[in-house]
Amino acid sequence: MSRAQLEGYSEKPPKKHRIAIFILIIFLILVSLFLYFAFFKENGFRGITGFFIGGLNDENAVFIKAELNPPDDFKTSEKIKRIELDIDSSKDFLVGKQKIDLSKFNSANIIIDNFNGELSLEEDSIKSLKGKASNVFINNIPISSQSGGNMKVSFDNSFRYKFLKLEKVFIPSLVFKTSGKLTIGNNKAIINLEDENFEIEKFEGDITFEKNKFLMNGLVDKSKLPELLDITDSEKS
Repeated sequence: MSRAQLEGYSEKPPKKHRIAIFILIIFLILVSLFLYFAFFKENGFRGITGFFIGGLNDENAVFIKAELNPPDDFKTSEKIKRIELDIDSSKDFLVGKQKIDLSKFNSANIIIDNFNGELSLEEDSIKSLKGKASNVFINNIPISSQSGGNMKVSFDNSFRYKFLKLEKVFIPSLVFKTSGKLTIGNNKAIINLEDENFEIEKFEGDITFEKNKFLMNGLVDKSKLPELLDITDSEKS
């Protein structure tokens, strides 16, 4: 290869090539920002696992499964990925600007997606449910918003429910006296509570109220678990 040919080569890539690389970098940055705001910032998800981020990480989280007697009251104002409930009472359900008379149904299965608002329970009744949601279904029939986007949802008064499930909800802290069974990890520890305090912090997962049972399935901050384990140790001594 001659000297002239060598001098024709540049250590820098061609201008068109540099522009293509620059465009690719910008594209990757935009995609990363989109994924961040779509899956983490807005919904609070942990992406792959599907759980909410509430201050938990893999180092301080442990899986729990609980079947307990329900608390006398329960409140949350955290985002809930999905609420599912079964009722058979004649209530008015407000969805956007529509007032839906549930007495027209023998029983109603209601699904509320991406709920953001307040939910308050007392024993087997819902005292308050008020907020916004992206989708609502009644007996698998979609209820659409006339304006599009999120819509307001609420009930006019308190009512009894037969079944209630909160999917992918974050609970900062929960303390109540109860009886039942708590499984920690992959059956690493099984705790039987008998009218004793149940206390956890930073729970992320699913909660179900059904047939006088309070079911939990998800991750929890393990820093509080030693206090629960101390209960069984004191019983053995």
